[in-house]
Amino acid sequence: DQRRDTHWYRSEVDSYLFQKAVGSGVQARQSEKVTAIKLADDGRSRIQLESGAFVEAELIVDASGAAAVSAALLGTPAITSRMRTSTCAAFAHFRDVKSFSEVFNRRHNDSRADDPFDADDAAQHHLIHDGWVWMLRMNNGITSVGVTAPIGGKGRLAGTAMAQKVETEAVRVLSNRFESFPMLHQVMCDSEIVAPASGILRITRVQRFFDPLVAPNCVMLPTASVTIDPLHSTGIAHAMAGVSRIAEWILQGQSAVVLQDYRNAVLDEAMLIDRMVAMAYWSMPSFQRFCAACMVYFSAAIGCEERIAGGDVPTVFWQAGDDRFVDAVRRCDDVIRSSQDDQSVISTVREIIAPWNSVGLFESPANRYAYTATK
Repeated sequence: DQRRDTHWYRSEVDSYLFQKAVGSGVQARQSEKVTAIKLADDGRSRIQLESGAFVEAELIVDASGAAAVSAALLGTPAITSRMRTSTCAAFAHFRDVKSFSEVFNRRHNDSRADDPFDADDAAQHHLIHDGWVWMLRMNNGITSVGVTAPIGGKGRLAGTAMAQKVETEAVRVLSNRFESFPMLHQVMCDSEIVAPASGILRITRVQRFFDPLVAPNCVMLPTASVTIDPLHSTGIAHAMAGVSRIAEWILQGQSAVVLQDYRNAVLDEAMLIDRMVAMAYWSMPSFQRFCAACMVYFSAAIGCEERIAGGDVPTVFWQAGDDRFVDAVRRCDDVIRSSQDDQSVISTVREIIAPWNSVGLFESPANRYAYTATK
C-alpha cells in the first residue's frame, strides 16, 4: 500500500503471472519435464520433453530457478566454491502467528515497532544465536517463517557432518516455536504449520552458483544461475533485472557482445552480493557490527534504486559495475573482520561508504529509516 510492504502468497502470484503470459501468447506446456537439450551451433536447438515431444528454439532461456535444468542436462560445472557465504535453512508456512509489533511494544512499553510503519507490515529479520529468523506475513493470513544459520561459524566453510548438525538445530528451533527466545515464542507458540504437508522443509546448503552463459544460445536467468542467501532478499530483484536485460537483448537482435556483458554483470553482481552477505554473517555476534555491515548493503541497493527512479537504469545492479564502490565494499569487509573495537569499526565503515550514503544511514538510533517506506 502507500506506506509499507505487501507480501502476496507465492503460488497465487505465480499463477497470476502464468495466466498473464499465456494471455500474451506464450505457448504453455504443463506437467512436462525437460529430459535433454541438444544445442545447435547455428539454427535451432532442440529441447526434448519426457512425453516424447520436443521444442525447437533459436535461443534457450533457463528460468528453472534452483533446478538449474540447463546446467544439469548440459553438464555445466558448479562454481559454488567461489562463494564466501555458507548457510543452511529450515522453513514452513504457518497460521495463527501473533503480531510481533504488539508483543514488542507491550514488552518495552512504547511504540517503536510502529515507527515509521508497523513492523508486521514488512519483512522481519530476527537475530538469534548462530543465525536469524525471517517472518513474512502474507495477505491471506499465512506467515512464512524460516531459520537461516551459517555453517561453520564466522563464514568458515564446514564439512557435510557440520552442515547437517547445523541444519538439524535449525529445524529443532523452528519445531519448538523458538521456546528459548521468549518474544519470538510468544509470537509463535499457538501457530500451526499449514504447508508443506510433509512439515518443515530444510536446505543443507542454500548457496549454488553456475556460469549464466551455458552456451552461446543458452542463457540462465540470475535465479537459475545463482542462489546466494535470503538475508538481504536479493533474489526477486535479481530475477527481474535478468528478465529485463535478456528481453532487451532479444529485442536488440541477440548481439554476442551484449550477451557477454549480461554474463559478466550477473557474475559481478553475485560476487558482490555474496561478499556483503558473508560480511553480515561474520559480524552477527556483535549487533553493532552487524548493523554496520547491513548499511554497506543498503548503500548499494539504495544507490541503484535512485538511479532507476531517475530514469538511468544501470547495466550492472547493486553498483557492482562501479570499481570504486566494489573496492569500498572490500575495505569495509576488511575493517569489519578486523580486531578493532566496534565503535572504531562503525566509524570507519561510515566514512568509507559516505560517498554513496545519500539517505542518512547510521544516523537513526533505532536503525529504522523512513526512506525504506514504500513510496
